[in-house]
Amino acid sequence: MFSAYANVGILDARLTSANQPFPYAPHHTESVGFIGRYHGFRGTISFHEMGNSYYLLGSKFLPLGSRFYSNMSLRYTFENAPLGERLGFKKVTASLNLNNLFDRRFIQYYSGSSSNPYQKLNLPFNVYATVDATF
Repeated sequence: MFSAYANVGILDARLTSANQPFPYAPHHTESVGFIGRYHGFRGTISFHEMGNSYYLLGSKFLPLGSRFYSNMSLRYTFENAPLGERLGFKKVTASLNLNNLFDRRFIQYYSGSSSNPYQKLNLPFNVYATVDATF
């Protein structure tokens, strides 16, 4: 089984008293993703873009710019997991997740002062695994 999705969002949030964009609110977002399932396996891949947004540091609005990232995952669900009956598991799911596939760098937010801001960057490419058990 195969499915796909796409999302688009547009936002024009502003601080009317300062006539500036609302902090952290991207002007637009888009995403597209694909999901495949086959005999207990589930694989996903998704692509995301967030348009320009701003951060308020002191009295300055600093641009964060647009951001693009992509994630992927693969998981398998064991309906009759090894040792499942003995341990009381109904099912066990093991997954492997890959985030920021293309290792894109972007600014998450600023800290410090407006005259000397520090940039907080996103996480680089990373991989993690999980195991979930249902009792």
